[in-house]
Amino acid sequence: MSFFSLDQATAAYRANVETLLGLSTKVFESVEQLVKLNVQAVKSTLEDNASHTQQALSVRAPQELATLQVGAVRQAAEEMLAYSRHLFEIASSTRLAVDNVSETHLSESFRQVHAWIDSVCAHAPAGSEAVAAMVKSALDAASSAHERVQTAARQALEMTVEQTAVMAHEATEARRAAKKAEA
Repeated sequence: MSFFSLDQATAAYRANVETLLGLSTKVFESVEQLVKLNVQAVKSTLEDNASHTQQALSVRAPQELATLQVGAVRQAAEEMLAYSRHLFEIASSTRLAVDNVSETHLSESFRQVHAWIDSVCAHAPAGSEAVAAMVKSALDAASSAHERVQTAARQALEMTVEQTAVMAHEATEARRAAKKAEA
């Protein structure tokens, strides 16, 4: 007596391959975004350095050089903040996509295991109901624990996103206040 047919194995294999291909595509898209971000950052840094060097060479007084340096440091800090924000957005979207796929895949796996246990129990000898109930209970507990961990991870990610947004806002406000103080 077989509890797992070749058709079921083939379907499970296909589903796993499709899941893996989907995840690979998303990760590759994220790597592509990361490469674009880094190329843009390097390009911007080179342009800024060239411009700053030209301006520094034309300075006549030490005070002008000090003002130029302060402006360059402020600009670098703003660009670093923007880079960090974009990097965090890429990482967050990738994490969200992977979480969604794994959550869906795991839910389907739990459903399939439950179906398989029900099939085995239907053909099990009398008196094995207690063992089947124990296995189902353990599976339900594992599923519940996974859901709690996923919820906690999602909440932690949401808090991190919120804190990053607050920090970015505070940095922007501090920059505006510093510019007003200079003027």
